[in-house]
Amino acid sequence: LFATIDANKSKIVRTGRDLRVVLHKREKASWAFLQKPNRPRPPTEKVDWDFVDADDSDNDEKPAPVFQNFNTGEMLQNPSDVLQDALRSQSTQHTVGKGSGLFSFASYDYLFFSVGLLCIILAPFNKVEESFNTQAIHDILFHRSNIDLYDHHEFPGVVPRTFLGALAVSIVASPLHFIVQWMGLSKLASLMIARMVLLAFVTAANAAFRSTLRHRFGESVANTYQILLLCQFHTVYYASRTLPNTFAFAIV
Repeated sequence: LFATIDANKSKIVRTGRDLRVVLHKREKASWAFLQKPNRPRPPTEKVDWDFVDADDSDNDEKPAPVFQNFNTGEMLQNPSDVLQDALRSQSTQHTVGKGSGLFSFASYDYLFFSVGLLCIILAPFNKVEESFNTQAIHDILFHRSNIDLYDHHEFPGVVPRTFLGALAVSIVASPLHFIVQWMGLSKLASLMIARMVLLAFVTAANAAFRSTLRHRFGESVANTYQILLLCQFHTVYYASRTLPNTFAFAIV
């Protein structure tokens, strides 16, 4: 695409709620269409392209053109810079690199995990709301396939609950759990490992959300969000607590 398009003569214009792309080919040739030959277009189908020479645009608003850099949000004088930036970044937008991609990690994400880890060290014990999932993780790690020993049989609780979240945490935590058991450490060490695994799940989910903010609203909005999150106690602390809402938070 970049080889066939003349970026210096092309431009991207924001018109109202639409983004109008004006492309100029380097050589005079017909534009390629996806429509199969000799097949009429359905009357209800919208036109794929609006040609510059034709006045068939669906948007009647004609405000002054506004050119903006996709990555930085910086206003530009030369519209060709916008197109060149978009074309060059097209091949890298869906790759996971440092600070980009859905589950990529940046310094803010490592800081989020570190603060959450500090909360685990300072307060490793349970609240009463965590009892079901914590006991479920305990039974999966220590009793494994011996389901008859699971605490849920004696204390099922007043409402039905799922073991899926506890099972996911237990599967990831099991290698480290076996190591601490082989070392003769107490069950508290296994509880802290389970909390760290859950914290990692929430950190990954938060990284995905922050990455979406960065792509949608820019780097400054994403960084401000993360700074505000780190300055508050609630989210970072409860990111390692085995509450049903915490498991849901990692998924949503």
